Amino acid sequence: MALGVDMSHWGGPLTGEEARCLQQQGFSLVIANTHGGQTRQQLETAKRNGLRIQAYVYLYWGMDQTARVLNALSTISGLGCEMLWLDAEDDPGGRPPSVIVAQLKAAQGACGTMPCGIYTRGSWWRPYAGNASDFAMLPLWDADYDERASYDGYLPYGGWRRPLIKQFGGTRIVCGQSVDVNYFEEDGMSSQEYNELRQLIAEVADDVKALTPALFDIGSRLGIVENGLATRPPQPGAPAPPVPAPSVNGIDRRAEAIAFSLQTLITKMPAIVHTQAVQGADALIVADKAAALLRQRGCGAKVKGGQVYAAATDAQLP
Repeated sequence: MALGVDMSHWGGPLTGEEARCLQQQGFSLVIANTHGGQTRQQLETAKRNGLRIQAYVYLYWGMDQTARVLNALSTISGLGCEMLWLDAEDDPGGRPPSVIVAQLKAAQGACGTMPCGIYTRGSWWRPYAGNASDFAMLPLWDADYDERASYDGYLPYGGWRRPLIKQFGGTRIVCGQSVDVNYFEEDGMSSQEYNELRQLIAEVADDVKALTPALFDIGSRLGIVENGLATRPPQPGAPAPPVPAPSVNGIDRRAEAIAFSLQTLITKMPAIVHTQAVQGADALIVADKAAALLRQRGCGAKVKGGQVYAAATDAQLP
């Protein structure tokens, strides 16, 4: 069991005495709002006094989310934040769920290499985001003010089986600072492990991108790849089958590259759901073909929102 606090500029500067008091009271994590002018001071003081640090950016639906996230990243640059949380709780102002989801995707895309997650609550997400599961691969920071420091009573929504952090209590004064209180489990994946996992995925993806054209070419010459599907190699003494001509728009080759990439990730990390966005011409056809290839190879796979979701089994898919 571990405890954390989140704070904003409304609480003013975080003093060293307050930070040390928080640690003595059993808190190990500080999450600060990225707007309001107190962010860097609060996080620097928390880190200097041995607390883990993360940040959140409050999303207003009438604003450019990409710009807002980039401003947040600039604010916390160089501090060593473990995570940037995308705060989805503001009144949508009549905007439909499709618009909210699109804006959240823009915010997620702006995170770049910074690990990001979603802060929200079920009673908001279900009506205003349409209970979308598009972000189920991201960590969830769930707001549920039941005053219980545990995950007990969590009702799944948005494809999240369990939150990474639970905000179990609203604004109060702790150690002289205005904060909300949060619970999380240290025995789960830590933010450092999450960052390392993202780095591993990026490295694997780069390797796959570099190797895929060569592997496809070798497979074609040996006759073991035909239109992106594995076939039997030629029998000894049999004439070599003709090398299949690539499709005009490269659909089969693109699908094979995506399937190969995701299958490699599943082999290395079978407990995780992996995704890959498909863009460009014929994106939907390419995605469907890649998912079909993965299913033929015994993996779980589906296409949703322009992305291919892949896992070791269908049961793992969001």
